[in-house]
Amino acid sequence: VQCVVNLYGPTDLTTEYARSISTSNKAVSDFFGGTYDQQPNSYASGSPLNYVTRDDPPTLILHGTIDMVVPIKQADILARKLAELGIPYVYDRLAGWPHGMDIAQPVSERCKWHMERFFERYLKQVKSIR
Repeated sequence: VQCVVNLYGPTDLTTEYARSISTSNKAVSDFFGGTYDQQPNSYASGSPLNYVTRDDPPTLILHGTIDMVVPIKQADILARKLAELGIPYVYDRLAGWPHGMDIAQPVSERCKWHMERFFERYLKQVKSIR
């Protein structure tokens, strides 16, 4: 992996918000084999934040500030961890946009703009095997 794009993804499934989702969202509790209270180790193991290390690739974070599905705090936590470890990252906080924000044309264009520049900077050329 040469670079990562995190488009409003959850990063820490042990936060208070994530814990509350485990009791209100059956898909989440089914995936982890129970609620957070029943399976705390599964939620910790399923948290990408717990696997971030100094040798990780550059990361682009795109997240809307009014996301009610995956709160902006999740992206903030990731950005802090990347900064702490000295991992290059770009963080675009899209003010006033919810989860699924890239369905709107202007936001989709903005995200594509950031991704193109990010890839130009960090993605090494890969030979096509066509």
